[in-house]
Amino acid sequence: MPYRFAVRWRHLLPGHSFSPRLPLQAPQGKRTGLDPPINDPSTLRHRTPQIQFRTRIYHCNINSQGQICLDILKDQWSPALTISKVLLSICSLLTDANPKDPLVGAIAQQFTADREAHDKTAAEWTKRYASGA
Repeated sequence: MPYRFAVRWRHLLPGHSFSPRLPLQAPQGKRTGLDPPINDPSTLRHRTPQIQFRTRIYHCNINSQGQICLDILKDQWSPALTISKVLLSICSLLTDANPKDPLVGAIAQQFTADREAHDKTAAEWTKRYASGA
């Protein structure tokens, strides 16, 4: 009987200067970005990977448990997708939130009604939880 190993990948997503969630640079010696574990990459062709954020993030499509509301991680999964494509989609979601399909309704409402206040809160959360400051 072949051995089965549970694999857990971690990926650090770099920041962008145009996103309040991802600072361009962290203070010296500190980590920035986000760290979603990817469980058992060998099964990617057969089923949707289980990806979640370990770092808290203020985003209408990511809840407090780190679950991500993204079509390719739900009903639009395809065996043709690669980890690179999945991570690119997550990076895209971080810069372009989808308030029409939120996991956190209150954040989606603020995103739509008061973008300036939303971005300020997102930047504060990034500083508090992701930059190590």
